[in-house]
Amino acid sequence: MEAIRPHSRLSTAAMKEIAASADEAYTLIHLSDDTVTFNYRGAERMQQVMRTCGCAIAYSDYITSDGDNLTPHPLIPYQKGSVRDDFDFGKVVMVPTALLREAVAEMTDDYQAAGWYDLRLRLSRKGAVLHIPEPLYTVSPTVKRDSEEERPTSPTSTHATAPHRSRWKWPQLPISGHWELWCSLPTANRST
Repeated sequence: MEAIRPHSRLSTAAMKEIAASADEAYTLIHLSDDTVTFNYRGAERMQQVMRTCGCAIAYSDYITSDGDNLTPHPLIPYQKGSVRDDFDFGKVVMVPTALLREAVAEMTDDYQAAGWYDLRLRLSRKGAVLHIPEPLYTVSPTVKRDSEEERPTSPTSTHATAPHRSRWKWPQLPISGHWELWCSLPTANRST
């Protein structure tokens, strides 16, 4: 999939262009300028959960990498009917491409910074918004160097040594059958 950056990342125009160029069953929408690297099989795991649960939006916990430090970022579950414009979905969300195209076709206003907000409200009316309580990707903030060229910081960059790259250990992920049960529970009964 190619990266789309013709407009503000969160604009209506950007959401429409993402929908128009999507060519897979599920589409990832990158919500920040940070560099995102999926952990081993992280994207496949997100797709598996989406297929199992049939949700409209999936988002997950993540890890940030800042040179030698890896920091977990657990997120909170989305509350049905929430209209907060500052809800933290992390840096990446996944949506079914068919629903994405339906929702984008309904968008009539042209927002410069609220296109994602408009889209996620429309998608939340078409299906569940699901928090995956697993760190599926790692985020490396983009920083400006002396040359003013933007480059991501990462645990694999030249200033990070091998022992530091493997410092953070996550607990074993739940088995896939857990998701089938978890997805069938009403939101109020889910424990994350």
